[in-house]
Amino acid sequence: MPERRHSTIVGAIFAEDSYRIGERQENAVAGQSVTGKVFDDMTMSERGTFGKGLYVVSIDTTDDSRHGVWDDVQAIVMGTFFAAIGIEFFRDAHLGTGGTAGVAFLIHYATEFGIGPVIFLLNLPFYAFGWVTLGREFTLKTFAAVALLSLESYFMHDAFAIGHSTPWFSAITGGALTGVGMLMLFRHKSSLGGIGILAAFVQEKLGWRAGKFQLTTDLIILATSFLVLDWQHVALSVLGAVVLNLVLAVNHKPGRYNGY
Repeated sequence: MPERRHSTIVGAIFAEDSYRIGERQENAVAGQSVTGKVFDDMTMSERGTFGKGLYVVSIDTTDDSRHGVWDDVQAIVMGTFFAAIGIEFFRDAHLGTGGTAGVAFLIHYATEFGIGPVIFLLNLPFYAFGWVTLGREFTLKTFAAVALLSLESYFMHDAFAIGHSTPWFSAITGGALTGVGMLMLFRHKSSLGGIGILAAFVQEKLGWRAGKFQLTTDLIILATSFLVLDWQHVALSVLGAVVLNLVLAVNHKPGRYNGY
């Protein structure tokens, strides 16, 4: 539920003054606005003159910036759904990608194990790190997201047939869809685990861009794809990883989004 705040402002407004509400410093000009509201539109317990321009103003404000439970649920469901479709584009074109999903692809191509179960197992060691460094909420949401992604990836091949897609189109589409899915998860204090947990950590704690960190680690993982893929498919896999991480780097910059 959104947090309710009840603020009382006592101050003199002659030409210009400032008021501190919570953690924010607001500037007000007489007769114009405080916290973005026109004086006449405010809810006031008293509005009287106790001397030139002195007002006692009571404002009810609703903090709509934080996500609620249902916001998080839909983000995890839809974010993993987009990512699962993106992963299916990669798999259909026999491409790789970065992160733990990229490692899962390498294992899948080498052993024929299903991608979904491998993704789930690879992420298990990262949950302890996430619990200690990023907290219980982030870790539990990430666990739910990875479990759901693993399930969706397991059934995606039977539920969704791409038909025809050129490898370069699959690389771009797979990267874009997976990036959008990860972006939704990041903005709801979740991730796809593994490298995603580390990316969220370095952005939240160190101020580095998650997209740039993810791109660096992805390129390292993709370099090992030469063990199971030819150079053309590796090159297209790099293209997909670049698209994915551009989505994150451009749309998820430190300090720009604090919905959680």
